[in-house]
Amino acid sequence: MSSHGVTSVEVLGRLRNLREITLRDCDITNVDFLKGCSRLEYADVSYCETLTSLTGLRGLGKLKTLKASGTAINSIEHLAGCAALDSLNVIYCRNLSSLAGLSGLQKLKSVNASYSAIESIEHLSGCVALENVNVNYCKNMTSLVGLIGLEKLRTVDARGSGIESIEYLTECVALECVDVSRCKNLMSLAGLSGLQKLHIVDADETPIDSVAWLSGCVALERVHVSGCENLESIDDLEGLPNLQMVDASHTAIESIEYLTECVALESVNISCCKNLLSLVGLRGLEKLKTVDASHTAIESIEYLTECVALESVNISCCKNLLSLVGLRGLEKLKTVDASHTAIESMEHLSGCAALESVNVNYCKNITSLFGLSGLEKLKTVGASYTAIESSSHLAECVELEIVNVNGCKNLLSLVGLRGLQNLKTVDASHTAIESIEYLTECVALESVNVSCCKKFTSLAGLSGLEKLRTVTASNTAIQSIERLSGCVALESLNVNYCKNITSLFGLSGLEKLKTVGASHTAIESIEHLAGCVALESLNVSFCKSLASLSCLDGLPNLRSLKANGTCVPPDTQLCHCPKLKDLVLR
Repeated sequence: MSSHGVTSVEVLGRLRNLREITLRDCDITNVDFLKGCSRLEYADVSYCETLTSLTGLRGLGKLKTLKASGTAINSIEHLAGCAALDSLNVIYCRNLSSLAGLSGLQKLKSVNASYSAIESIEHLSGCVALENVNVNYCKNMTSLVGLIGLEKLRTVDARGSGIESIEYLTECVALECVDVSRCKNLMSLAGLSGLQKLHIVDADETPIDSVAWLSGCVALERVHVSGCENLESIDDLEGLPNLQMVDASHTAIESIEYLTECVALESVNISCCKNLLSLVGLRGLEKLKTVDASHTAIESIEYLTECVALESVNISCCKNLLSLVGLRGLEKLKTVDASHTAIESMEHLSGCAALESVNVNYCKNITSLFGLSGLEKLKTVGASYTAIESSSHLAECVELEIVNVNGCKNLLSLVGLRGLQNLKTVDASHTAIESIEYLTECVALESVNVSCCKKFTSLAGLSGLEKLRTVTASNTAIQSIERLSGCVALESLNVNYCKNITSLFGLSGLEKLKTVGASHTAIESIEHLAGCVALESLNVSFCKSLASLSCLDGLPNLRSLKANGTCVPPDTQLCHCPKLKDLVLR
């Protein structure tokens, strides 16, 4: 049974056989009407914001589940006689300061009191069946004392709380998962030592300075200590046989050498560990799939040579890294991010047959894409602001979809992209290319950016590309856009500051065109936009020779028009453009 906006529900108390009731978001102040519902097993009064009392639940011996989250209750003491209770949810009960009422409930398995005002969980001490406790972001709670000796407890979530210690977890022998992340007062993981079933520990962003207490947790699979700025070593994780994931990013660790015996390790995140100089501890880890060592002081990745399962490597912003040696021949490697490093070559990627994505943006010492030739699964290449002079090594990368060579001042040609039938996006802006004729057969092409290519004179190469949606050619020397005439999917065109363009011929009848930027050009007329029925935004500001906008009147979707700095009369109105809201003429 559910109800919304109910103010009088006393009639429900007459249903003596009532087993379940849901009264979420109702205008009730108490549940006294449930006093006689002795068979009630499930009650949900969540988000009844005026509810202040649970007195009516006193002595309901069959009640198993109570959800009272987001209410104004300040006590749950009336649950003391609910002997069958196994699940309680009082999340977001801001007035609730105590769990008194739960002591000794023998069947209670799950308690969620997160974001409440509770100061203690001492009243859970006799709940011998308890398996899951969630008290995250209970800022007033400083201790886990009520959990001591609970032998069935499997999960504790106390993240963001005020706890200062977890020593009371020592005898929780069934414990599998502990989350104490963002506990700013927690100085130590003492209490976890020797817990044989512990799988996951999350202590992110705490002041802990050691992981020594985890050394005997032989079942441990995942350790999160990201943002623990006082942590200088993870040596005590040495030899944990089931450890699969370690996140020690943003810490003060100087070495990972003792991970070398963690033979099950699959993922390591040590990004932003400014003191870390070497990856020696990863040598020979045959199950390792992911490594993030970005923003560290490492000088080499040679120790990854034998990591035969490696799929993803992030070494971006490692300013001292000179080479990708260590990656050669890794047959499962899919993703490499080496952007903002000092590497000089990609030759060591030549045998990485599964490689899908390479990012070497801002590697200013790279002069060639040699190493990528023939990588048949390669989909994305980011080589912006490098010193490459040619794209020829991409010629056989038949799956290539995205190429970014933005800012490559020495790049003269896109010849390596010829005939790539899966290519969707090309950014060659701020390069020295003069032509894009080699894109003619790139039938999947959707986006082209050649802005600020000062030697670029023609859009030849785009003719008839039926999937092309976006063209950015601003600040170039092109004289015409007629080559776009068959680009039936075109939605956006930017030719701002193309001083040599005198006409928009080529756009006639493009029914999907939504945005045109042609400001600071030499166009004299916009008559070729007359049939562009989807046009929403047009910028022709500072086109000194433009005198009329009449051909736009009647475009049903036009919303924004900027024609300031032209010869268009300032009193011009477009009465038949019903959606036009932004008209700038002066």
